[in-house]
Amino acid sequence: MRGPDGRYWLVGHWGDQVSVTLTEGGRSPRGHRVERITLEAMDLLNPDTQERLRIALPPSPRFETR
Repeated sequence: MRGPDGRYWLVGHWGDQVSVTLTEGGRSPRGHRVERITLEAMDLLNPDTQERLRIALPPSPRFETR
């Protein structure tokens, strides 16, 4: 979903966490920095190794607007 500031927010499950809300510039529960969130993917950066990770996001359900 898109927040009032225009940035995307992603709400979901991360490992055994009940639910997690991620925003651009924030951190995942494992310390990865959220570089970018788009309708298609979320890009993460591991600050220790500088390794980049892209997680593909499923398409929006018909009844949901992102």
